[in-house]
Amino acid sequence: MFNDDIFDKWLDKEANKVLEKLNGDDEALSVEDKMILTLKAQTNHFYHLDIELKQDIELFRQEQNKKWEESNKKFDAMQIELNKMYQAINNQTWKMIGAVGFIVLLGRLIETFGK
Repeated sequence: MFNDDIFDKWLDKEANKVLEKLNGDDEALSVEDKMILTLKAQTNHFYHLDIELKQDIELFRQEQNKKWEESNKKFDAMQIELNKMYQAINNQTWKMIGAVGFIVLLGRLIETFGK
């Protein structure tokens, strides 16, 4: 729709004309000249705000990436701990099953040979 480069070139050219007029003789500035200078000041201000905003966004992204990395490390550590707990519970379960089987076998042996 609107090419910023064309606008910036035109505004630079017009602002330079106004500045030459201002620095030259003591000719009064017209309303149009004042509007051009105001517009140039605003575009410069927007340019600097844009740079600051981009820097703030980049800083925010870096901080969020760091937080995600820390969260991932904590999650990985928690997952390792849960796996250890699962293995311990699994080992205990098999020991209990083996003990119950041994008790049943021992009961059968006593029942069979105890008579």
